[in-house]
Amino acid sequence: MKILALVSLIVSTIAFAAPQYPFPQNKQYAYGHIFNPDLKKTETAIRQKFDDWRKKWVTENVMVDGVPTAYIKMSDSKIFRISSKDIAYGMLVSVYMADASNDAQSLFNQFMNFYRCFALENKEPKTCKSQNFKIMAGEVSENDSSLVRFMGVSNPIADMGAALALLLADKQWGSEGAEKYATYAETLLQDIYNNDVDASEKTHIKAYSDYDPAFNPSYSAFANFKIFAESGAALKDAWNTLAKNTAAELVLCQDSATGLVPLWCDYSTHKPVKVMDDYSYEEDPGFNYDALLVPWRMATAYYWYGDENAKKVNDKLAKWLSSASYGHASYIKTYYKLDGSNSIYGKKDVAEASGVGLAFSSTDKYDPYLETVYESLMNLNSKTARTETERILELLLLTGNMPDLTHMENTKNIVTASVMRQPQMPKGTQDSTLKVSGFGNWVTKSNGFNKITIFPDSTKKPLFADNGKAFVKAEMRAESSVGKDCTGADCYVFSGLALYLDDKYQDLSDVDTIRMTLKTQGVIEVSALCYGKNEDGLGIPCWKGGPINPSENFTTLSFWIDNHEIEKETMGKVKGFAFEPMMTPGGYASIEIQDIKFLTQDGKLAKLYNVLGIDTTQQPVILATLKTSKPAIHVAGRTISIQNSMVAKTQLFDMQGRLLLEKTIRPNDFINVPCSGSYILRLNNQVIPIKVHE
Repeated sequence: MKILALVSLIVSTIAFAAPQYPFPQNKQYAYGHIFNPDLKKTETAIRQKFDDWRKKWVTENVMVDGVPTAYIKMSDSKIFRISSKDIAYGMLVSVYMADASNDAQSLFNQFMNFYRCFALENKEPKTCKSQNFKIMAGEVSENDSSLVRFMGVSNPIADMGAALALLLADKQWGSEGAEKYATYAETLLQDIYNNDVDASEKTHIKAYSDYDPAFNPSYSAFANFKIFAESGAALKDAWNTLAKNTAAELVLCQDSATGLVPLWCDYSTHKPVKVMDDYSYEEDPGFNYDALLVPWRMATAYYWYGDENAKKVNDKLAKWLSSASYGHASYIKTYYKLDGSNSIYGKKDVAEASGVGLAFSSTDKYDPYLETVYESLMNLNSKTARTETERILELLLLTGNMPDLTHMENTKNIVTASVMRQPQMPKGTQDSTLKVSGFGNWVTKSNGFNKITIFPDSTKKPLFADNGKAFVKAEMRAESSVGKDCTGADCYVFSGLALYLDDKYQDLSDVDTIRMTLKTQGVIEVSALCYGKNEDGLGIPCWKGGPINPSENFTTLSFWIDNHEIEKETMGKVKGFAFEPMMTPGGYASIEIQDIKFLTQDGKLAKLYNVLGIDTTQQPVILATLKTSKPAIHVAGRTISIQNSMVAKTQLFDMQGRLLLEKTIRPNDFINVPCSGSYILRLNNQVIPIKVHE
């Protein structure tokens, strides 16, 4: 069949039904926490995302076997391939974006047509007009300007997604017209049961229709199972059994400490396993790709039905995620090993991974994390069609615009918008004559690369008297920097809070540790501003202390200056220190500093104090053992707990000197090792032998 782009006139002449539940639905689900701070703004943004997605990624009105179809090309592939998952997700997006003024039903029908045109049982499209809906081939490819089946097996999660979309379409538009959505769903569910469920015992969803090497946690579509069971009495018990067994398998595959699940999990050992080289890059594959959607699937099941299994899975992940991502969804990485350590393939990608934060949808303490998920999803830039499609679905769910259309009686209209944190003048009496730890030249700036609204503004110093003590305080909201490109020294302009040492550059080459007592919200990064040209003359970063984990209470943190990585002559010309909000999608941040110390390797105050004439007798006593004493190490099973007061760089080596793990740890953190044996732990410049017993 030649692919013929047909004029949309043919499609436009078909009559479509008015949606029963038009976008925006703006519903509070029966369970869980949504986040929607501005109903109109959210509606406008999602509409724009839908329109942009449709124009950029969706190809419509393609005639296949005399039927108009639509598809989403796998944009991350060098060859022309179309995935059944993308077709199913496109169907779901179309159902929820339907309103009285758009033609979302037409788009849905075209996706649906493509799905049934390429049924797994046919190498070429032969079932485009069939009422007997069958599972689709996992991938379709272009061959000599024709579309043909590329993958000879089905993808079960795509089949379940398409079946769900058909059942929802029946509630959205009805099945009295030309398209019998309910009938299609019934026949498709039977075909899923016949081909995607294991043939012998009918206890689990297979990896693929003809290939079942391992369990895929992303197939844990509890909400789908529930709706499938309710859709027809014939397979009710079967879907309930699959839901029960899948939940049990998922719990066994979830890491007990981090809550992470792998892309693929061995049925026997319940450990991560490689299935396909193009999906799992490491011998110890971890949390990546489809696994990133598990929190969305769990959130859907909890929002709609209060599913306790889904809540347990997400709650466990959220507990670890809060610290691992610095309390902000934009810092979630795309790939973790199951013990939470970073993979060399993991990257901070706000577009691809921020939806993982939906794990907080069922937790008791969900705010402000869901706020950061909302900001990340609202302001993302997606690089692939699938990422954009998935993020739209996650944003719809989070904002109350993806209700269970089969049980709308369980929802309520959103009455009160979610509260978005806004900066205000910090508590206390502002007094520019105050000093904190002997330093009084503190400033705020709001005109840098990351535009921010900040209190207090730059006209007065951010020094406050509060309960008889002096503090540095600032609250701010940063604009999104998504899409902005600023690299190199010439474009660096600071925004946030800063400490000027004085009008000259100071020699800090003897500083080994910076110790601060502070509390923060948002993601604040501290850096030394050293000699160099930039727009405001403050200097450019020559040392970065990394992100600070937010805390509600004052915490003492110590940052090591590693002079093996930073030339002493660079730290010999320091203008000051910057504390900047570094959330790519923007958002709220605050900082309160109670104390700051610059210490030498033996724990004494650096020579900076004498140069600046700061009265060291007024400074609290410094523990000389701060750096020289070894941290307390405790080994329990494969977990190494490190009791220390430092933010430190940690490396783990085997006895052959091979680097196994590299991680920046926080105070009183932990790492997990792959198995029992002897290891070398390097904590910054300290080398510590470790023996691990199972």
